[in-house]
Amino acid sequence: MVVPIDDVDPWSLVRAVPSHRTWRAWRGPNGDFHLAVGHAWRMSTNGRSPALDLSDLGRMLKDTPGQIATISVAFDPKRTHQKDQIWKDFAPIEISVPEVLFQRVGGRWSLTIVADAERFETVERGAKAIHQSALTGTVPEAQIEGQVEFGTYRAEVQRALEALHNEDVSKIVMARKAEFRANSEIDHARVLRRLDERFPNCFVFAHRAGGSQSGPGAVFLGASPERLVACDSGTLHTEALAGSAGVGQSETERSELANALMKSEKDLREHHHVVDYIQEILGPITSGFELGELGVKSLKNVQHLHTPIRAKLKEGATILDAVKVLHPTSAVGGSPRERALELIAEIEGFDRGWYAGALGWMGLGDSTDGELTVAIRSAMIRKNIAELYAGAGIVVGSDPVAEDQETRVKMRALLEALE
Repeated sequence: MVVPIDDVDPWSLVRAVPSHRTWRAWRGPNGDFHLAVGHAWRMSTNGRSPALDLSDLGRMLKDTPGQIATISVAFDPKRTHQKDQIWKDFAPIEISVPEVLFQRVGGRWSLTIVADAERFETVERGAKAIHQSALTGTVPEAQIEGQVEFGTYRAEVQRALEALHNEDVSKIVMARKAEFRANSEIDHARVLRRLDERFPNCFVFAHRAGGSQSGPGAVFLGASPERLVACDSGTLHTEALAGSAGVGQSETERSELANALMKSEKDLREHHHVVDYIQEILGPITSGFELGELGVKSLKNVQHLHTPIRAKLKEGATILDAVKVLHPTSAVGGSPRERALELIAEIEGFDRGWYAGALGWMGLGDSTDGELTVAIRSAMIRKNIAELYAGAGIVVGSDPVAEDQETRVKMRALLEALE
């Protein structure tokens, strides 16, 4: 069932979902939004079995009722959950057709329900209650106070540099964590609204994997500047986003830093690694590969080298085939990929889980449309604690002090949204 509904504030809608329900929220740079609640159909894997992968899941979905399926893939599905139980409720690979789907597409709101006759009335009643609560509810704006503690990072960068000299790798992306401990419980809807307002050109995403009547589960959320892949009527769109600089204190400084970034040998080398890698791995499933012009993507608190990429999907290929070959990109993993992933697992002292994973949606039936983001600039929120994640690409010539500063800059967006 698909019906139009009254316009509603998306983050009030998120806040209105009962605490025991699983949900996934998404706001794209074009303003489209969806909130997927519960599961009408769900398939997850541990990422270790070669018998069932993303392409298989996509084929199983072809005749599934509904408008979209949500997609979640951990950074490294084969190795997640080995060090850190914080991700225990987040499957390494998950595709879900939501039981309840609130959507804003092109400014128009709709509600989709996928349920059998026995459950339909109950599901419909619950969906209408969420919508009504959101129409009358508000998201608090009161600031909270807290302290942030950055973990070690320079030593890990130094180990990565040693590996670059001793191993057959050209790039390793090292991530770090920081812990923000607030004096009161963190309201995830408030954080999402602030990210939505501050980063209109980013992908704002959130996922609550579970909970109970006694309280909600943890929420993984973020605002990512990076598209992994989008498909529109058979045309694949992706981008290379690697090489970073700050924004300074004025528009003049922002411009100067952008110009310096375009001339930085280290950052250009890192960026070209990513472009070459994407072109190579998309070859088997695409044709007509086209590179856009290299430029700078300037965000509120950071700037990146950026190259848009377009190609045609070959017959029979889907967005999940693209995810399978693209993820994780060298912008978040390294090059060559498999050895870089092994070194990341050895050097980093935590599980990335869904940080730097692939999150998004795909159309069902004959549709090849869909879009996924790379889940960077993200955090896991549990009651009054937020664990923040950021990373930097390490290549020969990288400076541990500079990379330490770069990752702190990347975390600033989430810290400002939390406070």
